[in-house]
Amino acid sequence: MAADFLDLNPEEYETMGAGGFFPARRESKWCLGWDPAQSVDSSALVLCEATRDPVEPADGTDWLNQTTLRQKLSPQVIRIQTMLRLPPRMNYVEQIYKVKAILQHPMLRDKKVELVLDRSGCGRPLGDQCRQLGLRPTLITIVGGAHENRDDDGALRVPKQALVTLLQACLNNGEIKYPAKHPETPELLKQLSNFTASINANGSAAYAAAGPASDDLILALSYCLYRLSNRRSGGHYS
Repeated sequence: MAADFLDLNPEEYETMGAGGFFPARRESKWCLGWDPAQSVDSSALVLCEATRDPVEPADGTDWLNQTTLRQKLSPQVIRIQTMLRLPPRMNYVEQIYKVKAILQHPMLRDKKVELVLDRSGCGRPLGDQCRQLGLRPTLITIVGGAHENRDDDGALRVPKQALVTLLQACLNNGEIKYPAKHPETPELLKQLSNFTASINANGSAAYAAAGPASDDLILALSYCLYRLSNRRSGGHYS
């Protein structure tokens, strides 16, 4: 134990509470996922916050790391704070300024919200314009296969299978919380119920909404999960 305490800096010694342990601080990370659409469809935006809260001392609760005397944090929860589907045929310049306005909202100015943009298809020029406006988006290109890597310009190349697998894992473990009374929640739940996997001609799995249904909210959410979730494995980029 002595060696562990030697690793602590003086500031951490000063934070030890009367209970004889180092209290943990709430962790909070924010992400805005943007699934841009062709002009006749709706682009989707999903804003998420990932949090881990200090575990409170309680009988029978494993809340303290006995080696370092650090208070433990709860498992991560990802809360959908809001969702927005932009009007069809909204031009891309207006979309960019709408996103910029969201990021500059007074309630988000000190949150360091990461903007994640799918640059597949029409998203490529949007990514370039966002960078010119100083938005510094994290760019994702959805690809086939099973391996994650980067383009030469640093954009992430992420298999759709990885996004869908992560989404399923987070849903199955109750990691995602959505606002029950939000006007877009019924649409999100509808998209989740219609989202299916199929096997294409070359034997690879394909994931898409069944029939004419949309999957824009699901995709925007999956970009947030990819950047926020502690459950992500392999190719864990920062």
